[in-house]
Amino acid sequence: MTSQIYDNNGLKKHIIFILMAKMKMKLKWFLPVLLYLFTGHCQAALQTTYIMDASFAGQSDLSIAATFNVDSASIPNMGGGVKVMQEKQLPPPTTGIEYNQRSLWGDRGNGTWRWASSSPLLTASYDSNNVDTTQTRTVDGKTYYKLRMADSERFPVYVRLEQKVFLPVKNAYSYVDLKDVENQSRQHRGSFFFNTIFQNSYLSGCNNAQGNFNVTLFCVRDLYYELSSQFANRDVKMYFYMPKTPLYPINFENIFVGSLSFSRVCMVATGGDESAAFAAANNCTMNSKKAVVSRFYLQGSLIFRNTCKVTETTKNVVLANITDAKLAGKAQGTLPEGYTPQETKVSMKCSGNINNSFPDGAGIVQATMMGAGYSFDADLASKGILLAKGVGTTINNLGVKITQDAAGQSLVKLDGFSPLRATINNDMATVTFYSYPTPARTGANPTGAGGYEASATLTFEIL
Repeated sequence: MTSQIYDNNGLKKHIIFILMAKMKMKLKWFLPVLLYLFTGHCQAALQTTYIMDASFAGQSDLSIAATFNVDSASIPNMGGGVKVMQEKQLPPPTTGIEYNQRSLWGDRGNGTWRWASSSPLLTASYDSNNVDTTQTRTVDGKTYYKLRMADSERFPVYVRLEQKVFLPVKNAYSYVDLKDVENQSRQHRGSFFFNTIFQNSYLSGCNNAQGNFNVTLFCVRDLYYELSSQFANRDVKMYFYMPKTPLYPINFENIFVGSLSFSRVCMVATGGDESAAFAAANNCTMNSKKAVVSRFYLQGSLIFRNTCKVTETTKNVVLANITDAKLAGKAQGTLPEGYTPQETKVSMKCSGNINNSFPDGAGIVQATMMGAGYSFDADLASKGILLAKGVGTTINNLGVKITQDAAGQSLVKLDGFSPLRATINNDMATVTFYSYPTPARTGANPTGAGGYEASATLTFEIL
């Protein structure tokens, strides 16, 4: 498929214009693989009578990984926005979350003391370095927050993390957005009362425990106060939302999303007035220091499957013959007198009706073109010109102009960003453009004889 070009001596010049077509697009199925890592640490115990620090069995006990897999066949992507939720139930730490009060009880002699304590204050937050909570999207009544990622303006990713928490006043579990964990914990405080028994000022036992949340007590010299799995659960839900489907896999490189913290727990002797003791213990707990017990990381990829394809991966466009005299003295990009631009159509075929599959309807498919290899020159690309080179010969200052119309008036910028609108017919989207030879440079006539070629890449996109 070659054309002939003649110089003034009647020598033939072969012309080949190659358009290499490839396709990037929104795809119908996707497979997210997400990883959460949970880590914790301990703080040294304060030597204060009524404030108990959180402690854990060990670092490894809170360093548990969960891999999230989505069955790609179960979540269809019908174009436009992408939404997915994954839930993971993680086993609690083997010893729950434990608080303690060391044996510095002072001189208490023999007898029984009644104490009040409250549930710990739970706090949580998204990491501001990786999650912008000022940029939100509300989808189905849930607020999502924008991830700070490369290319996030073109293909933004919004996330929402919900931690399962126990709310004592409700006597129920709720999945709560990280931003609302502290608010919910403040509104639904838990109360707990218990006795400690002293012999010769040493703690010898505990009894008569009651409250609206569960605590396991161990009392020999030191007091160990362990929250049950009501508070120690680590069940989470991660939600994703993307306003439009990416054209390529989205990778998450161990992104720190946020953390969950527990306050210390205070205990106050009742002195016969349990209400006042609980109020004092609760106030102390609400204002005590916090310890991080869980950190949330995102690791993995959103991988997309292809349901549409370009009908021709390589397309040869054969331009009509022209003499070099027709190009002499012409301005850059000018359509040679009497030359008819070559019309070219490139199509993408999908597995189903495009308007039915993609709810935004007709006109959502477009294509961009970019000069490939030797044909790309930034200045020429902005003027819609590919730089040509000789095939088996030397040709200088020759270009191929790409336009959207047969008259050669509406240029196509060849920078990979200027869109060509596709027409849609059932399962086929087709882009049409026109091309012709032209002087590549201002004030420089094309020289040489023989065949030449120019290359560009065409990319389809479903918005």
